[in-house]
Amino acid sequence: MVAETVHGIVPSGRFDFVALTTHIRWGKAEADRTDELAMLADYVEERTVKDTAIDKDVIVMGDFNIPSKESALYKAVTKRGLEMPAALAGLHGSNLAKDKRYDQILHNPKYTTSFMNKGGVLDFFGSGWGKLFPEAKSPKDPKYTFELSDHLPLWMLVNVATDQEQLDELLAG
Repeated sequence: MVAETVHGIVPSGRFDFVALTTHIRWGKAEADRTDELAMLADYVEERTVKDTAIDKDVIVMGDFNIPSKESALYKAVTKRGLEMPAALAGLHGSNLAKDKRYDQILHNPKYTTSFMNKGGVLDFFGSGWGKLFPEAKSPKDPKYTFELSDHLPLWMLVNVATDQEQLDELLAG
């Protein structure tokens, strides 16, 4: 299929999905986040299995304040089938020290195969962080993190030009 353009805009394809962003509270202890993450997992599953579901393809992303895939917090949010796409699994952390996986992009692979095996962490300051905020003494300076994000953004490539996803939607409809 050849995509037609209208005023230079290329259609986004046949894969429709729901994008949900979140920012889980920090709390005084990691355990304070467990219930909120479990409730998020329950919420996403309820929105995908009920007859009133808008769409089964839900992509959940944001600051989950989860330190690692091995933590009880990660287990709480993935208890209903949400998973990290393979392209993000082996990457370094998304905090400035690159040693914590606070940020996530999650989906349920049971419902979609549209994630490409491309994704990453965008290190927006690298060794040139001082140019972004010259008043800071280091990238861990609180003044720096109040002015700019203290997390590195994640990205994923999604194939939206797939006939299989459209067929799945029609059959489910």
